Amino acid sequence: RIRTVTPWTAGRIDDLRVQVTGERIRRNQVIASLYSPEIYSAMRDLVTAAEQAERLAGGLHGSPQMAEDALGASKERLRLLGVTARQIEDLVRTKKPPTHVEIRSPFAGTVLERLVNEGQYVSAGTPLYRIADLSRVWVQIDAYETDLPNLRVGQEVVVKVEGLAGGPLTGRTAFIDPVLDERARTVQVRVEVSNPEGRLRPG
Repeated sequence: RIRTVTPWTAGRIDDLRVQVTGERIRRNQVIASLYSPEIYSAMRDLVTAAEQAERLAGGLHGSPQMAEDALGASKERLRLLGVTARQIEDLVRTKKPPTHVEIRSPFAGTVLERLVNEGQYVSAGTPLYRIADLSRVWVQIDAYETDLPNLRVGQEVVVKVEGLAGGPLTGRTAFIDPVLDERARTVQVRVEVSNPEGRLRPG
């Protein structure tokens, strides 16, 4: 269950709130701060549209609706750039566009890898962090072809790992590779194991 956190727009990473691999983060936690000329420009456009909508609220027939349409388009543009609805409403209220936007993790997990540095310029979709939910993991097992008649998807499996404190773990077979390794005469079997205490680690 590995996910990658990416920005929705290009910009400069000015603050990495999570520096250390192995750190656990919450869903929606702010993990970085980005200066994005595109978002800053879009925020200024939203402020202008909001001010115009307020001025034209009691104006000529059709003018208020046109202003509201422009305001709605400005909000949608920011939403598509990854700005949250709450941030957009705060901006309409305060009329003060921030110079930086917060990047939040859309999921909880453990940071496996930090892929950028402060001051680095990134494009939209650049991987910033690799995060894994380690509460449930895969155990990959090589089973001999003579074991195949006894294997089936969904069966319970007891997993014993050398050096793992707390005794064996129980999981279920999730996948049996349909292709045999011709040299080793084995197939890969994937077992899903609950790992709430993080006893099993990647690798």
